[in-house]
This record gives sequence, C-alpha cells and structure tokens, in this order.
Amino acid sequence: MSTALENSEANLYAYEYQGQMSERITYRKNLVNLIKARCGDELQEFDANTMSGEDFGRFLERAKAEGFTVYRLNRL
Repeated sequence: MSTALENSEANLYAYEYQGQMSERITYRKNLVNLIKARCGDELQEFDANTMSGEDFGRFLERAKAEGFTVYRLNRL
C-alpha cells in the first residue's frame, strides 16, 4: 500500500525548490524519494528505505546545497 496520499497528522513535510512549494508529503521516505527524483544524480547515494536519522540529516544538508528548503509541518 502506498503511503504517498495517506492522511497523516504526524510526519508531514513540504519542500520549496526554485520558488515553488511542493504539495504536503507524508513520511520521510516519500520526501526523500520525491527530492531525489527532482535532483538527478546528486542525491542518488541515499536510500530512503534504509535511511537512519543521521543519514536523513546528511540528506537534508545535501538537498539544501542543491537548492531545496525542507519544512516539517506541524498542526498547531
């Protein structure tokens, strides 16, 4: 079952790239895969299926260097 459209109150993300905001993204795995798809070869070393918290931090740093700003969405 795909989690891409799952209605999750936790684990929500969005990213901005070249002045465009993404749709709401559920789960870190989906976020990583969507950014990798837009970025080409620069982030292909990261595997969303086996990514640890430390790997995710490194991924976010590299994504930022490629022009992505990632947001974690929290309901207030």
